[in-house]
Amino acid sequence: MKTLRTIFGAIALLAFILAVNILTIRQNPAETLVLVLGGITVLSGIAWLVLSIVLMTGTTARRRNLAGLNNVIASVIFLAICIVIYALVRRWDKSWDLTQEGRRDLSPQTIQVLENLNVDVEVIGLFTDTGLREIDIAEEKTKRFLAECEKHTSHLKTQYIDPQRELARLQAMQLTFADPQGTVVIRCGIRNKTIPLSGPQPRLEEREFTNALVNVIQESAPKIGFLTGHGERDVSKPEATAMKKLLESEGYATEPVAINVSDGSLPQGYSILVINGFQAGAGGDLHPQEIAALDAYVNSGGRLLVLVDPEFGSGPGQRRTLFAWLEQRFGIAVGDDILIGGTEERLGQISLMTDAAAVSKFKQHNLPKVDQFLGCYDQSNPITKNFGRNLDFLLARSVGVTNPLPQGVTATRILRTLPYVYAETDLDALRQGKSPAQDPDEPVGSIGVGAAATMKTSVPIGDSGQTRDARAVVIGDSDFVSNETVLREGHLNLLLNTMAWLSEREELIAIRARGNEKQPIKLTQSDERRIAWISTLGVLHLVAAAGLITYLLRRKYQ
Repeated sequence: MKTLRTIFGAIALLAFILAVNILTIRQNPAETLVLVLGGITVLSGIAWLVLSIVLMTGTTARRRNLAGLNNVIASVIFLAICIVIYALVRRWDKSWDLTQEGRRDLSPQTIQVLENLNVDVEVIGLFTDTGLREIDIAEEKTKRFLAECEKHTSHLKTQYIDPQRELARLQAMQLTFADPQGTVVIRCGIRNKTIPLSGPQPRLEEREFTNALVNVIQESAPKIGFLTGHGERDVSKPEATAMKKLLESEGYATEPVAINVSDGSLPQGYSILVINGFQAGAGGDLHPQEIAALDAYVNSGGRLLVLVDPEFGSGPGQRRTLFAWLEQRFGIAVGDDILIGGTEERLGQISLMTDAAAVSKFKQHNLPKVDQFLGCYDQSNPITKNFGRNLDFLLARSVGVTNPLPQGVTATRILRTLPYVYAETDLDALRQGKSPAQDPDEPVGSIGVGAAATMKTSVPIGDSGQTRDARAVVIGDSDFVSNETVLREGHLNLLLNTMAWLSEREELIAIRARGNEKQPIKLTQSDERRIAWISTLGVLHLVAAAGLITYLLRRKYQ
Protein backbone atom coordinates (compact mmCIF):
# COMPACT_ATOMS: atom_id res chain seq x y z
CA MET A 1 0.00 0.00 0.00
CA LYS A 2 2.81 2.42 0.88
CA THR A 3 4.59 1.65 -2.37
CA LEU A 4 1.34 2.17 -4.30
CA ARG A 5 0.74 5.46 -2.50
CA THR A 6 4.27 6.60 -3.38
CA ILE A 7 3.72 5.65 -7.03
CA PHE A 8 0.44 7.63 -7.21
CA GLY A 9 2.10 10.62 -5.54
CA ALA A 10 5.02 10.54 -7.96
CA ILE A 11 2.66 10.20 -10.95
CA ALA A 12 0.55 13.15 -9.73
CA LEU A 13 3.62 15.34 -9.21
CA LEU A 14 5.23 14.39 -12.53
CA ALA A 15 1.97 14.85 -14.48
CA PHE A 16 1.43 18.26 -12.86
CA ILE A 17 4.94 19.43 -13.73
CA LEU A 18 4.58 18.26 -17.35
CA ALA A 19 1.14 19.87 -17.69
CA VAL A 20 2.34 23.23 -16.40
CA ASN A 21 5.44 23.18 -18.64
CA ILE A 22 3.45 22.27 -21.75
CA LEU A 23 0.85 24.94 -20.91
CA THR A 24 3.57 27.58 -20.56
CA ILE A 25 5.22 26.60 -23.84
CA ARG A 26 2.10 26.03 -25.97
CA GLN A 27 -0.04 28.72 -24.25
CA ASN A 28 -3.22 26.75 -24.97
CA PRO A 29 -5.19 25.51 -21.91
CA ALA A 30 -7.56 23.49 -24.14
CA GLU A 31 -4.82 21.39 -25.73
CA THR A 32 -5.50 17.65 -25.43
CA LEU A 33 -2.16 16.79 -23.84
CA VAL A 34 -2.61 19.49 -21.17
CA LEU A 35 -6.12 18.22 -20.35
CA VAL A 36 -4.98 14.57 -20.18
CA LEU A 37 -2.06 15.38 -17.91
CA GLY A 38 -4.31 17.54 -15.78
CA GLY A 39 -6.77 14.66 -15.43
CA ILE A 40 -3.98 12.27 -14.48
CA THR A 41 -2.77 14.78 -11.88
CA VAL A 42 -6.22 15.04 -10.27
CA LEU A 43 -6.95 11.28 -10.28
CA SER A 44 -3.49 10.35 -9.02
CA GLY A 45 -3.67 13.01 -6.36
CA ILE A 46 -7.03 11.72 -5.14
CA ALA A 47 -5.68 8.15 -5.06
CA TRP A 48 -2.62 9.33 -3.11
CA LEU A 49 -4.87 11.17 -0.63
CA VAL A 50 -7.18 8.17 -0.13
CA LEU A 51 -4.27 5.80 0.43
CA SER A 52 -2.70 8.24 2.88
CA ILE A 53 -5.90 8.26 4.94
CA VAL A 54 -6.24 4.47 4.80
CA LEU A 55 -2.68 4.00 6.03
CA MET A 56 -3.31 6.04 9.17
CA THR A 57 -3.48 2.98 11.46
CA GLY A 58 -0.81 3.42 14.11
CA THR A 59 0.06 6.52 16.06
CA THR A 60 3.46 6.95 14.43
CA ALA A 61 2.11 6.30 10.95
CA ARG A 62 -0.78 8.66 11.61
CA ARG A 63 1.57 11.43 12.65
CA ARG A 64 3.81 10.86 9.67
CA ASN A 65 0.91 10.83 7.22
CA LEU A 66 -0.68 13.88 8.82
CA ALA A 67 2.62 15.71 8.50
CA GLY A 68 2.81 14.71 4.85
CA LEU A 69 -0.78 15.83 4.27
CA ASN A 70 -0.08 19.12 6.01
CA ASN A 71 2.91 19.70 3.76
CA VAL A 72 0.87 18.94 0.65
CA ILE A 73 -2.05 21.10 1.76
CA ALA A 74 0.33 23.94 2.69
CA SER A 75 2.00 23.67 -0.71
CA VAL A 76 -1.36 23.76 -2.49
CA ILE A 77 -2.45 26.78 -0.45
CA PHE A 78 0.86 28.51 -1.15
CA LEU A 79 0.45 27.81 -4.87
CA ALA A 80 -3.09 29.17 -4.77
CA ILE A 81 -1.87 32.34 -3.03
CA CYS A 82 0.82 32.78 -5.70
CA ILE A 83 -1.81 32.41 -8.44
CA VAL A 84 -4.08 35.00 -6.77
CA ILE A 85 -1.17 37.43 -6.35
CA TYR A 86 -0.17 36.91 -9.99
CA ALA A 87 -3.76 37.59 -11.10
CA LEU A 88 -3.85 40.79 -9.04
CA VAL A 89 -0.52 41.95 -10.47
CA ARG A 90 -1.76 41.24 -13.99
CA ARG A 91 -4.80 43.45 -13.33
CA TRP A 92 -2.86 46.12 -11.42
CA ASP A 93 -2.89 49.22 -13.56
CA LYS A 94 0.48 50.63 -12.54
CA SER A 95 3.74 50.27 -14.41
CA TRP A 96 7.14 51.92 -14.64
CA ASP A 97 8.66 52.86 -17.97
CA LEU A 98 12.30 51.72 -17.93
CA THR A 99 12.78 51.73 -21.71
CA GLN A 100 15.44 54.00 -23.23
CA GLU A 101 12.97 55.95 -25.33
CA GLY A 102 10.14 56.17 -22.81
CA ARG A 103 7.59 54.57 -25.14
CA ARG A 104 5.32 53.06 -22.51
CA ASP A 105 4.29 56.34 -20.83
CA LEU A 106 2.22 58.94 -22.65
CA SER A 107 3.98 62.23 -23.28
CA PRO A 108 2.85 65.36 -21.37
CA GLN A 109 1.43 66.84 -24.58
CA THR A 110 -0.71 63.79 -25.37
CA ILE A 111 -2.09 63.73 -21.83
CA GLN A 112 -2.79 67.46 -22.01
CA VAL A 113 -4.65 67.16 -25.32
CA LEU A 114 -6.72 64.22 -24.04
CA GLU A 115 -7.64 65.89 -20.77
CA ASN A 116 -8.75 69.04 -22.63
CA LEU A 117 -11.04 67.15 -25.02
CA ASN A 118 -14.57 68.55 -24.88
CA VAL A 119 -15.98 66.80 -27.97
CA ASP A 120 -16.50 63.13 -28.71
CA VAL A 121 -13.78 61.50 -30.81
CA GLU A 122 -14.06 58.04 -32.35
CA VAL A 123 -10.97 55.93 -33.02
CA ILE A 124 -11.38 52.95 -35.34
CA GLY A 125 -8.68 50.31 -35.68
CA LEU A 126 -8.69 48.33 -38.93
CA PHE A 127 -6.72 45.09 -38.63
CA THR A 128 -6.98 42.00 -40.81
CA ASP A 129 -6.46 38.55 -39.31
CA THR A 130 -3.56 37.50 -41.54
CA GLY A 131 -1.69 35.32 -39.06
CA LEU A 132 1.47 37.42 -39.53
CA ARG A 133 3.29 38.06 -36.29
CA GLU A 134 4.18 41.68 -37.15
CA ILE A 135 0.53 42.62 -37.66
CA ASP A 136 -0.57 40.82 -34.49
CA ILE A 137 2.04 42.77 -32.52
CA ALA A 138 0.97 46.07 -34.15
CA GLU A 139 -2.67 45.40 -33.26
CA GLU A 140 -1.83 44.43 -29.69
CA LYS A 141 0.31 47.54 -29.14
CA THR A 142 -2.34 49.78 -30.72
CA LYS A 143 -5.01 48.42 -28.37
CA ARG A 144 -2.73 48.86 -25.38
CA PHE A 145 -1.86 52.44 -26.38
CA LEU A 146 -5.48 53.46 -27.00
CA ALA A 147 -6.58 51.87 -23.73
CA GLU A 148 -4.02 54.07 -21.98
CA CYS A 149 -5.40 57.12 -23.81
CA GLU A 150 -8.97 56.31 -22.73
CA LYS A 151 -7.94 56.64 -19.09
CA HIS A 152 -7.41 60.38 -19.53
CA THR A 153 -10.73 61.30 -21.13
CA SER A 154 -14.32 60.13 -21.40
CA HIS A 155 -14.65 61.58 -24.90
CA LEU A 156 -12.48 58.97 -26.65
CA LYS A 157 -14.29 55.88 -27.93
CA THR A 158 -12.46 53.02 -29.66
CA GLN A 159 -13.56 50.05 -31.75
CA TYR A 160 -11.84 47.50 -33.98
CA ILE A 161 -12.97 46.11 -37.33
CA ASP A 162 -11.62 43.32 -39.53
CA PRO A 163 -11.91 44.82 -43.05
CA GLN A 164 -12.26 41.37 -44.68
CA ARG A 165 -14.82 39.86 -42.33
CA GLU A 166 -16.85 43.04 -41.76
CA LEU A 167 -16.77 44.65 -45.19
CA ALA A 168 -20.42 45.75 -45.04
CA ARG A 169 -19.85 47.49 -41.71
CA LEU A 170 -16.77 49.17 -43.14
CA GLN A 171 -18.72 50.48 -46.11
CA ALA A 172 -21.56 51.66 -43.89
CA MET A 173 -19.06 53.77 -41.95
CA GLN A 174 -17.75 55.15 -45.29
CA LEU A 175 -14.26 53.84 -44.64
CA THR A 176 -12.68 52.96 -47.96
CA PHE A 177 -8.98 52.64 -47.14
CA ALA A 178 -7.35 49.96 -45.00
CA ASP A 179 -3.62 49.27 -45.08
CA PRO A 180 -2.91 45.51 -45.01
CA GLN A 181 -0.57 46.10 -42.06
CA GLY A 182 -3.19 47.99 -40.08
CA THR A 183 -4.91 51.37 -40.16
CA VAL A 184 -6.17 53.73 -37.46
CA VAL A 185 -8.94 56.22 -38.32
CA ILE A 186 -9.67 59.17 -36.00
CA ARG A 187 -13.07 60.86 -36.41
CA CYS A 188 -14.67 63.95 -34.93
CA GLY A 189 -17.92 65.02 -36.59
CA ILE A 190 -17.36 65.17 -40.33
CA ARG A 191 -13.56 65.47 -39.98
CA ASN A 192 -11.35 62.41 -39.96
CA LYS A 193 -7.68 61.48 -40.23
CA THR A 194 -6.28 58.16 -41.45
CA ILE A 195 -3.00 56.77 -40.09
CA PRO A 196 -1.67 53.75 -42.02
CA LEU A 197 0.66 51.51 -40.01
CA SER A 198 3.15 50.78 -42.76
CA GLY A 199 6.81 49.89 -42.80
CA PRO A 200 8.89 46.85 -41.77
CA GLN A 201 7.80 47.30 -38.13
CA PRO A 202 4.23 48.66 -38.30
CA ARG A 203 3.14 50.54 -35.20
CA LEU A 204 1.00 53.48 -34.17
CA GLU A 205 3.41 56.27 -33.25
CA GLU A 206 2.19 58.50 -30.41
CA ARG A 207 3.29 61.69 -32.19
CA GLU A 208 1.26 60.79 -35.28
CA PHE A 209 -1.79 59.97 -33.17
CA THR A 210 -1.62 63.22 -31.17
CA ASN A 211 -1.13 65.33 -34.30
CA ALA A 212 -4.08 63.63 -36.00
CA LEU A 213 -6.21 64.11 -32.89
CA VAL A 214 -5.40 67.82 -32.79
CA ASN A 215 -6.27 68.13 -36.48
CA VAL A 216 -9.71 66.53 -36.25
CA ILE A 217 -10.90 68.40 -33.15
CA GLN A 218 -10.20 71.88 -34.52
CA GLU A 219 -12.80 73.43 -36.78
CA SER A 220 -10.31 75.47 -38.82
CA ALA A 221 -6.54 75.44 -39.21
CA PRO A 222 -4.65 78.54 -38.02
CA LYS A 223 -2.89 80.08 -41.00
CA ILE A 224 0.78 81.03 -40.79
CA GLY A 225 2.22 83.49 -43.29
CA PHE A 226 5.97 83.42 -43.99
CA LEU A 227 7.20 86.84 -45.10
CA THR A 228 9.16 86.85 -48.37
CA GLY A 229 11.03 89.44 -50.42
CA HIS A 230 14.06 90.09 -48.21
CA GLY A 231 16.04 86.87 -48.42
CA GLU A 232 13.99 85.00 -45.80
CA ARG A 233 13.72 81.22 -45.95
CA ASP A 234 10.70 80.58 -48.15
CA VAL A 235 8.41 77.93 -46.62
CA SER A 236 7.45 76.77 -50.12
CA LYS A 237 11.07 76.07 -51.06
CA PRO A 238 13.09 72.87 -50.35
CA GLU A 239 15.20 74.55 -47.64
CA ALA A 240 12.13 74.77 -45.35
CA THR A 241 10.45 71.45 -46.21
CA ALA A 242 10.91 69.87 -42.78
CA MET A 243 9.59 72.93 -40.95
CA LYS A 244 6.55 73.13 -43.22
CA LYS A 245 5.68 69.45 -42.70
CA LEU A 246 6.17 69.76 -38.96
CA LEU A 247 3.81 72.73 -38.67
CA GLU A 248 1.20 71.13 -40.90
CA SER A 249 1.33 67.95 -38.83
CA GLU A 250 0.26 70.10 -35.84
CA GLY A 251 -2.75 71.44 -37.73
CA TYR A 252 -1.38 74.71 -39.13
CA ALA A 253 -1.74 75.92 -42.70
CA THR A 254 1.43 77.53 -44.09
CA GLU A 255 2.06 79.76 -47.10
CA PRO A 256 4.47 82.50 -48.20
CA VAL A 257 3.22 86.08 -48.05
CA ALA A 258 4.56 89.39 -49.36
CA ILE A 259 3.62 92.91 -48.28
CA ASN A 260 2.50 95.22 -51.07
CA VAL A 261 5.05 98.05 -50.88
CA SER A 262 2.97 100.40 -53.02
CA ASP A 263 0.14 100.65 -50.51
CA GLY A 264 1.60 98.91 -47.47
CA SER A 265 -1.13 96.28 -47.34
CA LEU A 266 -0.83 92.82 -45.83
CA PRO A 267 -3.27 90.06 -46.88
CA GLN A 268 -5.82 89.26 -44.18
CA GLY A 269 -6.48 86.02 -42.33
CA TYR A 270 -3.06 85.17 -40.89
CA SER A 271 -3.01 83.98 -37.30
CA ILE A 272 0.79 84.28 -37.18
CA LEU A 273 3.29 86.13 -39.34
CA VAL A 274 6.83 84.70 -39.47
CA ILE A 275 10.04 86.44 -40.51
CA ASN A 276 12.33 83.46 -40.89
CA GLY A 277 15.92 84.71 -40.97
CA PHE A 278 17.51 85.86 -44.20
CA GLN A 279 20.19 84.81 -46.63
CA ALA A 280 23.25 87.03 -46.66
CA GLY A 281 23.30 89.41 -49.60
CA ALA A 282 19.76 88.53 -50.69
CA GLY A 283 17.52 91.43 -49.78
CA GLY A 284 17.83 93.76 -46.83
CA ASP A 285 15.84 95.89 -44.48
CA LEU A 286 12.08 96.29 -44.59
CA HIS A 287 10.62 99.25 -46.47
CA PRO A 288 8.83 101.90 -44.38
CA GLN A 289 5.55 100.85 -46.04
CA GLU A 290 6.19 97.26 -44.92
CA ILE A 291 6.89 98.44 -41.38
CA ALA A 292 3.61 100.34 -41.48
CA ALA A 293 1.83 97.14 -42.56
CA LEU A 294 3.42 95.24 -39.66
CA ASP A 295 2.38 98.05 -37.33
CA ALA A 296 -1.23 97.82 -38.48
CA TYR A 297 -1.11 94.02 -38.17
CA VAL A 298 0.02 94.03 -34.53
CA ASN A 299 -2.33 96.89 -33.65
CA SER A 300 -5.17 94.60 -34.73
CA GLY A 301 -3.94 91.91 -32.34
CA GLY A 302 -1.60 90.12 -34.75
CA ARG A 303 1.04 87.60 -33.71
CA LEU A 304 4.63 87.77 -34.88
CA LEU A 305 7.62 85.37 -34.81
CA VAL A 306 10.98 86.83 -35.85
CA LEU A 307 14.06 84.63 -36.23
CA VAL A 308 17.24 86.67 -36.63
CA ASP A 309 20.89 85.82 -37.32
CA PRO A 310 24.16 87.75 -36.87
CA GLU A 311 24.86 90.18 -39.69
CA PHE A 312 28.50 90.68 -40.56
CA GLY A 313 29.34 94.19 -41.71
CA SER A 314 27.06 97.10 -42.57
CA GLY A 315 25.86 96.00 -45.98
CA PRO A 316 22.28 95.71 -47.30
CA GLY A 317 21.58 92.76 -45.01
CA GLN A 318 21.26 94.96 -41.90
CA ARG A 319 17.69 95.26 -40.69
CA ARG A 320 18.02 98.28 -38.50
CA THR A 321 14.53 99.60 -39.31
CA LEU A 322 12.90 96.30 -38.37
CA PHE A 323 14.91 96.02 -35.15
CA ALA A 324 14.18 99.60 -34.18
CA TRP A 325 10.46 98.94 -34.70
CA LEU A 326 10.59 95.76 -32.56
CA GLU A 327 12.23 97.76 -29.76
CA GLN A 328 9.76 100.61 -30.04
CA ARG A 329 6.66 98.43 -30.23
CA PHE A 330 7.50 95.42 -28.02
CA GLY A 331 10.56 96.46 -26.04
CA ILE A 332 12.61 93.65 -27.60
CA ALA A 333 16.21 94.69 -28.25
CA VAL A 334 18.19 92.78 -30.89
CA GLY A 335 21.95 93.10 -30.37
CA ASP A 336 24.40 93.90 -33.17
CA ASP A 337 26.71 91.05 -32.21
CA ILE A 338 27.44 87.33 -32.34
CA LEU A 339 27.45 85.09 -29.28
CA ILE A 340 30.72 83.23 -28.70
CA GLY A 341 30.79 80.10 -26.56
CA GLY A 342 34.48 80.20 -25.67
CA THR A 343 36.62 77.07 -25.51
CA GLU A 344 33.84 74.82 -24.20
CA GLU A 345 31.99 74.79 -27.52
CA ARG A 346 32.68 75.20 -31.21
CA LEU A 347 33.18 78.76 -32.38
CA GLY A 348 29.77 80.31 -32.89
CA GLN A 349 27.83 77.39 -31.40
CA ILE A 350 25.71 78.16 -28.36
CA SER A 351 24.19 75.35 -26.29
CA LEU A 352 21.23 75.93 -24.02
CA MET A 353 21.05 73.15 -21.48
CA THR A 354 18.58 71.41 -19.24
CA ASP A 355 18.02 72.49 -15.66
CA ALA A 356 20.47 70.39 -13.64
CA ALA A 357 23.35 70.60 -16.11
CA ALA A 358 22.96 74.34 -16.62
CA VAL A 359 22.56 75.18 -12.93
CA SER A 360 25.86 73.45 -12.13
CA LYS A 361 27.62 75.58 -14.75
CA PHE A 362 26.10 78.77 -13.34
CA LYS A 363 27.35 77.79 -9.89
CA GLN A 364 30.85 77.14 -11.27
CA HIS A 365 31.00 80.71 -12.61
CA ASN A 366 29.59 82.25 -9.40
CA LEU A 367 26.78 84.02 -11.23
CA PRO A 368 23.73 85.05 -9.19
CA LYS A 369 20.65 82.92 -9.61
CA VAL A 370 17.76 84.51 -11.50
CA ASP A 371 14.60 83.38 -9.71
CA GLN A 372 12.34 82.96 -12.72
CA PHE A 373 14.94 80.85 -14.56
CA LEU A 374 15.74 77.19 -14.20
CA GLY A 375 18.95 76.78 -16.11
CA CYS A 376 18.64 78.50 -19.47
CA TYR A 377 14.82 78.61 -19.62
CA ASP A 378 12.38 81.13 -18.22
CA GLN A 379 9.67 79.57 -16.05
CA SER A 380 7.26 82.50 -16.22
CA ASN A 381 6.39 82.00 -19.90
CA PRO A 382 4.44 78.91 -21.07
CA ILE A 383 6.79 78.43 -24.03
CA THR A 384 9.77 77.50 -21.89
CA LYS A 385 8.17 76.47 -18.60
CA ASN A 386 9.45 73.01 -17.61
CA PHE A 387 11.36 72.88 -20.90
CA GLY A 388 13.78 70.09 -20.03
CA ARG A 389 15.49 69.80 -23.42
CA ASN A 390 18.78 70.94 -24.95
CA LEU A 391 19.08 73.49 -27.76
CA ASP A 392 22.02 74.09 -30.08
CA PHE A 393 22.19 77.45 -31.85
CA LEU A 394 24.75 78.03 -34.59
CA LEU A 395 25.73 81.67 -35.12
CA ALA A 396 23.28 83.34 -32.76
CA ARG A 397 22.91 86.98 -31.71
CA SER A 398 21.71 88.45 -28.44
CA VAL A 399 18.04 89.26 -27.86
CA GLY A 400 16.96 91.08 -24.69
CA VAL A 401 14.29 93.43 -23.37
CA THR A 402 14.46 97.16 -22.72
CA ASN A 403 14.06 98.86 -19.37
CA PRO A 404 11.62 100.52 -19.16
CA LEU A 405 9.26 98.74 -21.52
CA PRO A 406 6.89 100.60 -23.86
CA GLN A 407 3.49 101.44 -22.38
CA GLY A 408 1.07 98.51 -22.42
CA VAL A 409 3.83 95.96 -23.10
CA THR A 410 4.89 93.00 -20.99
CA ALA A 411 8.12 91.34 -22.11
CA THR A 412 10.65 88.87 -20.76
CA ARG A 413 13.70 86.93 -21.85
CA ILE A 414 12.64 83.35 -22.37
CA LEU A 415 16.09 81.99 -23.29
CA ARG A 416 19.50 82.85 -21.89
CA THR A 417 22.98 81.57 -22.58
CA LEU A 418 25.28 79.66 -20.27
CA PRO A 419 27.55 81.85 -18.11
CA TYR A 420 30.77 81.56 -20.12
CA VAL A 421 29.24 83.02 -23.32
CA TYR A 422 30.05 86.59 -24.36
CA ALA A 423 28.76 88.88 -27.14
CA GLU A 424 31.36 89.70 -29.78
CA THR A 425 30.58 93.13 -31.25
CA ASP A 426 33.50 93.50 -33.69
CA LEU A 427 31.75 91.76 -36.58
CA ASP A 428 33.93 93.47 -39.20
CA ALA A 429 37.00 91.76 -37.72
CA LEU A 430 35.32 88.38 -37.90
CA ARG A 431 34.33 89.01 -41.50
CA GLN A 432 37.99 89.65 -42.30
CA GLY A 433 38.93 86.27 -40.83
CA LYS A 434 40.32 87.44 -37.49
CA SER A 435 39.82 85.30 -34.39
CA PRO A 436 37.34 86.61 -31.84
CA ALA A 437 38.78 88.16 -28.70
CA GLN A 438 36.73 89.36 -25.77
CA ASP A 439 37.07 93.04 -24.93
CA PRO A 440 36.44 94.33 -21.41
CA ASP A 441 33.33 96.25 -22.50
CA GLU A 442 31.66 93.29 -24.25
CA PRO A 443 28.77 91.63 -22.40
CA VAL A 444 29.46 88.25 -20.82
CA GLY A 445 27.47 85.78 -18.73
CA SER A 446 23.74 85.24 -18.79
CA ILE A 447 22.94 86.83 -22.16
CA GLY A 448 19.44 86.72 -23.60
CA VAL A 449 19.00 84.87 -26.88
CA GLY A 450 15.19 84.91 -27.08
CA ALA A 451 12.35 87.12 -25.84
CA ALA A 452 8.54 87.08 -25.79
CA ALA A 453 6.23 90.06 -25.43
CA THR A 454 2.54 90.94 -25.31
CA MET A 455 1.09 94.33 -26.20
CA LYS A 456 -2.36 95.57 -25.28
CA THR A 457 -4.59 96.68 -28.17
CA SER A 458 -8.04 98.18 -28.46
CA VAL A 459 -9.43 95.27 -30.51
CA PRO A 460 -12.39 93.72 -28.62
CA ILE A 461 -12.81 89.97 -28.20
CA GLY A 462 -16.47 89.47 -29.11
CA ASP A 463 -18.82 90.68 -26.36
CA SER A 464 -16.52 89.64 -23.52
CA GLY A 465 -15.49 93.19 -22.69
CA GLN A 466 -11.83 92.19 -23.10
CA THR A 467 -9.36 93.19 -25.78
CA ARG A 468 -7.04 91.03 -27.84
CA ASP A 469 -3.33 91.28 -27.09
CA ALA A 470 -0.70 91.35 -29.80
CA ARG A 471 2.12 88.86 -29.22
CA ALA A 472 5.68 88.68 -30.50
CA VAL A 473 8.57 86.26 -30.07
CA VAL A 474 12.10 87.03 -31.25
CA ILE A 475 14.85 84.39 -31.23
CA GLY A 476 18.46 85.18 -32.10
CA ASP A 477 18.95 82.25 -34.49
CA SER A 478 17.10 80.80 -37.47
CA ASP A 479 19.28 77.78 -38.21
CA PHE A 480 17.59 75.71 -35.50
CA VAL A 481 14.52 75.41 -37.78
CA SER A 482 16.49 74.33 -40.86
CA ASN A 483 15.87 70.94 -42.47
CA GLU A 484 18.98 69.52 -40.81
CA THR A 485 18.10 70.46 -37.20
CA VAL A 486 14.40 71.23 -36.77
CA LEU A 487 13.48 67.62 -35.99
CA ARG A 488 15.79 67.47 -32.98
CA GLU A 489 13.68 67.05 -29.90
CA GLY A 490 14.52 70.38 -28.27
CA HIS A 491 14.26 72.36 -31.51
CA LEU A 492 10.87 71.07 -32.61
CA ASN A 493 9.44 71.55 -29.10
CA LEU A 494 10.66 75.16 -28.97
CA LEU A 495 9.21 75.92 -32.40
CA LEU A 496 5.84 74.23 -31.79
CA ASN A 497 5.47 75.61 -28.25
CA THR A 498 6.14 79.09 -29.64
CA MET A 499 3.50 78.64 -32.34
CA ALA A 500 1.01 77.30 -29.78
CA TRP A 501 1.56 80.32 -27.51
CA LEU A 502 1.28 82.80 -30.37
CA SER A 503 -1.95 81.20 -31.63
CA GLU A 504 -3.36 80.84 -28.08
CA ARG A 505 -3.48 77.06 -28.28
CA GLU A 506 -1.95 76.63 -24.85
CA GLU A 507 -3.27 73.08 -24.58
CA LEU A 508 -0.58 72.11 -27.12
CA ILE A 509 2.29 73.55 -25.10
CA ALA A 510 4.11 70.54 -23.70
CA ILE A 511 6.95 68.17 -24.45
CA ARG A 512 5.92 66.07 -27.40
CA ALA A 513 6.27 62.33 -27.83
CA ARG A 514 9.50 60.96 -29.25
CA GLY A 515 9.41 59.47 -32.70
CA ASN A 516 10.31 55.93 -33.69
CA GLU A 517 14.01 56.30 -32.88
CA LYS A 518 14.89 52.66 -32.30
CA GLN A 519 13.59 49.57 -34.03
CA PRO A 520 12.24 47.05 -31.54
CA ILE A 521 13.80 43.59 -31.22
CA LYS A 522 11.78 41.16 -33.27
CA LEU A 523 10.99 37.95 -31.39
CA THR A 524 9.37 34.86 -32.84
CA GLN A 525 6.62 33.04 -30.95
CA SER A 526 9.17 30.37 -30.10
CA ASP A 527 11.50 33.02 -28.63
CA GLU A 528 8.70 34.49 -26.55
CA ARG A 529 7.74 31.07 -25.19
CA ARG A 530 11.33 30.30 -24.24
CA ILE A 531 11.65 33.61 -22.41
CA ALA A 532 8.33 33.02 -20.62
CA TRP A 533 9.42 29.51 -19.56
CA ILE A 534 12.86 30.62 -18.35
CA SER A 535 11.46 33.57 -16.36
CA THR A 536 8.78 31.45 -14.64
CA LEU A 537 9.07 27.67 -14.60
CA GLY A 538 12.78 27.61 -15.36
CA VAL A 539 13.56 29.50 -12.17
CA LEU A 540 11.05 27.37 -10.24
CA HIS A 541 12.69 24.17 -11.50
CA LEU A 542 16.12 25.38 -10.42
CA VAL A 543 14.83 26.16 -6.94
CA ALA A 544 13.07 22.78 -6.70
CA ALA A 545 16.16 20.94 -7.94
CA ALA A 546 18.34 22.74 -5.41
CA GLY A 547 15.89 21.81 -2.66
CA LEU A 548 15.78 18.17 -3.75
CA ILE A 549 19.57 17.90 -3.89
CA THR A 550 19.86 19.47 -0.46
CA TYR A 551 17.28 17.03 0.93
CA LEU A 552 19.03 13.99 -0.53
CA LEU A 553 22.44 15.11 0.72
CA ARG A 554 21.11 15.72 4.20
CA ARG A 555 19.51 12.26 4.30
CA LYS A 556 22.73 10.65 3.15
CA TYR A 557 25.12 12.39 5.51
CA GLN A 558 22.95 12.95 8.58
